[in-house]
Amino acid sequence: MPAMDREAVMTALYDLTVTAAGFRTTGRKLLHWSQISGGQPALYVVDAEEELPASSENMPRTSTMAAELWIYTQGKERPDGSSPKALNALLDAIETTLAPDPITGLQTLGGVVHHCWIEGRIDKAPGHYPENQAVAVIPIVMVVPR
Repeated sequence: MPAMDREAVMTALYDLTVTAAGFRTTGRKLLHWSQISGGQPALYVVDAEEELPASSENMPRTSTMAAELWIYTQGKERPDGSSPKALNALLDAIETTLAPDPITGLQTLGGVVHHCWIEGRIDKAPGHYPENQAVAVIPIVMVVPR
């Protein structure tokens, strides 16, 4: 595995997750839902914190990178127009897309990271109000070679 390349890691995460569902708008720069011109559902892949542990000369070094996946939907893609149901379907699609390989038990984003997974609390606003707007923020953790 190559040494840490932050942009390659975030690009790999973006490239994989945008294929999870029929997102009409995607990006790396987080926009407020009122600023989206391409329509919803929308997915934004956003850089978050990093943890760089102390190094040891005899041990391979890894770092931990975090990201957030922001999902917006108003449920218009569903026949019943339900924002909560649309949001849950998008969350399921992201989780399926980030599932680890059944043989190795790892999600490597095409070999860019040692492992990538969803970890922590998923913040959700199911879209009852205002304007039927549903939002979810999914925390992602990635172990990256250095």
